[in-house]
Amino acid sequence: MKLQFRSPAVADAPPSSLEVRRTDHGLEVVLDGHSHQVEGGFIAPGVLQLRIDGQPVRAISASFGAERWVARGTDRAWLQRVETATGRRSSHSSGPESGELTAAMPGLVLKLAVAEGDQVTRGQTLLILEAMKMEHELRAPRDGRVKRITCTAGSMVSSGVPLIELEAIEPVS
Repeated sequence: MKLQFRSPAVADAPPSSLEVRRTDHGLEVVLDGHSHQVEGGFIAPGVLQLRIDGQPVRAISASFGAERWVARGTDRAWLQRVETATGRRSSHSSGPESGELTAAMPGLVLKLAVAEGDQVTRGQTLLILEAMKMEHELRAPRDGRVKRITCTAGSMVSSGVPLIELEAIEPVS
């Protein structure tokens, strides 16, 4: 599977290439030509427990359309499936137009940083969720407008529930 990888920490950098291949011992992940052996997987909804080149790594993950957000401590990244040679995405990809940001795991919404109707830019913090005794900033994966917010500050949310829906911004002519 071929993916594009980008980090909000490097705002205007082009995406890196990432390829994932199954092996007899787990996965081989090739990031910009550097190969890494990866074992493990999800231990709970939205929670990854991995061994990368033998080193233990725990991370959280959330889906947003065809993109997946992954965070480990303060390190965050967006992964997006690259279209196949036929120009179509695989059948289980919901496509970037869905615009729905969901909770990766059960948690407490500490703060909403936006309101319905707000215009947002890629990487902007939308809300802060407390889960597993850690604060997780959920950020906009692309520019857009907040169409709908389905949670409130102080509310408990379950894994997989929609939190915020973004819509594309129509260009002004």
